[in-house]
Amino acid sequence: MLYLRFSSEVTSEAVISSLGIKYGISASILFANVQKVDQLSLGYMLIVLTASDEHFATILDYLTTVGVVVTDFSMGEEQVYVS
Repeated sequence: MLYLRFSSEVTSEAVISSLGIKYGISASILFANVQKVDQLSLGYMLIVLTASDEHFATILDYLTTVGVVVTDFSMGEEQVYVS
């Protein structure tokens, strides 16, 4: 399970859809929200990915490269990935 935090620049991009197209994975979106704070949009998403371990590192790299902060809860402990 991944918790994704999107900055204002990234909230208007189709990041999850791009993952599916680029890497052939599926993502179940459990929760998603975008909030306006002053002039900024902040996005939050909780997802479950269906991907092999081999693709997981590539997916994390892609997400952090586009500016998404990723918190991984799938290993029983919290791991945070930032570019």
